[in-house]
Amino acid sequence: MSRAIVPTRYASPRSRLARYAKKTLVASAWAFTALVVGLLLVVRLSADRWWLATVLMYSPRWPWLLPLGILVPLAAICRPRLLWLCGLDSILIVGPLMGLNVSSAVLGTHDSSRPRIRLLTCNVHRHQLDAPRFSEFVSVSNPDIMTLQDWTHAHDNQLFAQGGWHVERDGELCVASRYPIQRIDDVRAGRWTSKGSVVHYGIQAPWGRIHLLDVHLASPHEGLQALFERAHGAISEIEANMVERRVESIAASAYARELQGPVLLAGDFNTPVDSTIYSDEWSQFSNGFSSVGNGFGYTYFTRRANLRIDQILAGPSWRFRRCWIGPHVGSPHRPVVADLDWEGDSSSQPPDI
Repeated sequence: MSRAIVPTRYASPRSRLARYAKKTLVASAWAFTALVVGLLLVVRLSADRWWLATVLMYSPRWPWLLPLGILVPLAAICRPRLLWLCGLDSILIVGPLMGLNVSSAVLGTHDSSRPRIRLLTCNVHRHQLDAPRFSEFVSVSNPDIMTLQDWTHAHDNQLFAQGGWHVERDGELCVASRYPIQRIDDVRAGRWTSKGSVVHYGIQAPWGRIHLLDVHLASPHEGLQALFERAHGAISEIEANMVERRVESIAASAYARELQGPVLLAGDFNTPVDSTIYSDEWSQFSNGFSSVGNGFGYTYFTRRANLRIDQILAGPSWRFRRCWIGPHVGSPHRPVVADLDWEGDSSSQPPDI
């Protein structure tokens, strides 16, 4: 016997409510997907060009997963075919939006004929640093070179008292190396007047000289904090910082590109990789964590957001073998460590120091 079809106008209130709920669920799921895609486009295309997109870039990304806690169970019960859309949303949020990085790089056996450098960078935030804990991590990770930002001499004895380090300091920047160091240039001088600092050093490794730039670009913290506190002029401060970091990045990246031989840049860029400043000025350099890191790679932790703003970059002929984020050492910044092989022609290196 065939089943009778009841016209919609004669359907029970419960049936009409169920159909309305399903339609609402479908519309909500597609609207959420459109919102996630729109957010991605706004951040990737406008962050550090438009103040609101910049605020979104520095804001927490994980809350965007919360609507899926409602959509997924409802879809499983009422509309299982929507689960693929929820899965797509999850991938977009965890991947491009939150920055999950999955590297296919295999460590493999090191070719001893290739020079290798282990580089560590950390913004220690002066007296916030837990010097014993940081010193222990340095001993365990055993870097060849360290670039430190917001450094204070108060930690010198804890970190360098045992010897074995060549140390140079310029204001709040500090470079420590197992090899001799020569300070070459204050990149900021004559190029910008904002707070960002970049200093060029020469590291005399056994196989030749390395150009090393210790980087600490202007911080957006004051503008973002002012906006959080709804202070007058917050938007202007954010926009001013966008200009400062762009001017600093244009000048510093151009300076680094003109250097001949092995070039490394490390420090607190105060700029996530999805910033237009990063894509415009820094993407021509290899990024350690983007190349071989696994996970989210967050280096800066606050109560409101986790960000990847501390970077290790390399010029041509460097190959990243490994890059990882260190533990909490008192500072809100985590150390970043990378192993790099020099695959260029060492015979064409600049003269030794």
